[in-house]
Amino acid sequence: MSDTKVTALTELTTPGATDVIPIVDNSGTATTKKIQYSNLKPTKIFTIPFVIVDTNGQQTESTSYDNGGYWKISFDSTLFPNATSIKFQVLLQQDNAGTYMTYCQLLKGDTVVTGSEVSADLGQYGTSVQTSGDLTANMYNGASSYRIQLKAESGGKCNVQNATILVNMSV
Repeated sequence: MSDTKVTALTELTTPGATDVIPIVDNSGTATTKKIQYSNLKPTKIFTIPFVIVDTNGQQTESTSYDNGGYWKISFDSTLFPNATSIKFQVLLQQDNAGTYMTYCQLLKGDTVVTGSEVSADLGQYGTSVQTSGDLTANMYNGASSYRIQLKAESGGKCNVQNATILVNMSV
C-alpha cells in the first residue's frame, strides 16, 4: 500500500478514538508520522471556582488535616456527561521562613475524594499550582457539596490562594 496515493484510499467517515492518521512533522526535517484520532479531538475546559466562606481557614500550621470547610463548591457531575476528565486544582503557598511541604485534599462530606491530594515543597512565600489526576470515577454522580482541607509540614504554614474544579470536555 506504500505506492497508493492518499486520495485513492477508501474514506472512513466515523473514525474511532484509536484510529491513526498520517501526519507530516515539520519541526526540523519533514518526517511522516502517525497521530491517533483521539489526540485531534478539540476540547474545552470549564473552570469552576471554589468560594471562600471563612477567610480564617485559608491557611493552617496544623501537621494533620484540619476540619476544612473554608473553601466550598457545589458541583454536579451529571451536568458534564461528556467529560473526558475532572480534576481538582489549587494554588498553594507556604508563608513561614524555611522550606516545608504543603498539602491539600478534596472532601465530600467527611470523606476524602480518592486521588485528590496534592502537595508541594515550598520555600517562604513560595507558590505552586498543583493539579490532581483524573477524579471522574471518584466524584459523586450528581449534585454534591465539596470542601478542601489543608495541612503543613511541622514548622510550615500552608495557605490556599485559589481552588477550582477543571472539567475537560470533548466538543
